[in-house]
Amino acid sequence: MSELDLKKLISEESYYQAIRILRSGPLKEETIIKYLTTASKLNPKNAVKVIKNLEKEKFLTSFTINKDGLYYLLVKDFYIIRIPPKDTLDYIQKKSEIPTSIRDRFLMSVKRFFSSYVSSTKKLKADFERNLIAILVNPELTNLIDSLRKKPMDLKSFEKRKSLFGEIKNILQKYEIIEIYSEGDKLGRSWVFLKTDLQFNFFFPEYLIKNITENLTNKKINKILALKSLYSLKKSYLIYEKPDMFEELNKKITAKLDLINSLEKKGEKPINKANDLKKLYKAIGDFDNRVLWQKKIKEWQKID
Repeated sequence: MSELDLKKLISEESYYQAIRILRSGPLKEETIIKYLTTASKLNPKNAVKVIKNLEKEKFLTSFTINKDGLYYLLVKDFYIIRIPPKDTLDYIQKKSEIPTSIRDRFLMSVKRFFSSYVSSTKKLKADFERNLIAILVNPELTNLIDSLRKKPMDLKSFEKRKSLFGEIKNILQKYEIIEIYSEGDKLGRSWVFLKTDLQFNFFFPEYLIKNITENLTNKKINKILALKSLYSLKKSYLIYEKPDMFEELNKKITAKLDLINSLEKKGEKPINKANDLKKLYKAIGDFDNRVLWQKKIKEWQKID
């Protein structure tokens, strides 16, 4: 999927809700299904489809815990943040067709908005996150924003270029994306300004490490669930953010396994090398194999 397709995917109610609930930490499949059937009014079959599609597009990873079932964990999140319209600000400082009075009003409006925005936890958490997604995945709206990034535009000429401008103007004004200023007299022009630009980014949810650790400390989750989750986060981080490191660790694991198997065939019990292998599994985020080799090392030690 392209980035635009991914944005469209998570702008859908059910997909957004699934990501939203998984921001708290790992959840059982049945818990997510139950939530989606209530929050998004999906039937169980479609709820499973949402989960599987998010896993396919690498937003989620899954793991099982014996006797406890299948869990899902968020490994790719997103945010939308408003940023000052830099190109617009640069343009009006250099060009003279924008009346000074309008330019000053616009600059003051932008300054006032971002002074409040950057100091407001509520706003920074994107109260209108889903509405902003809807704007970013609408080609008509993004084309309009792209045009306004370059420079403010005369309202009448802009309306002629954008057939749906009358319909979308209220949306963009409501969410403070644009502002319109009039020169004041009957013959004066009105100008459309980009007030806040939007930046959309995908990111690795590192915050989950803290969430999971705190939940373990507060005994809200058990140790196995916490460890499997932390290992899964590490593995996903390496796969998607550090693929070269992931490949190098895999090569080391393969070489170490070959050496251990060779020594075992000779009747040896290479405990030290097995401990090294266990560390490699920890480094790559492979919980199950780390536990497997821990058990094998203990068996060797009992035999000795």
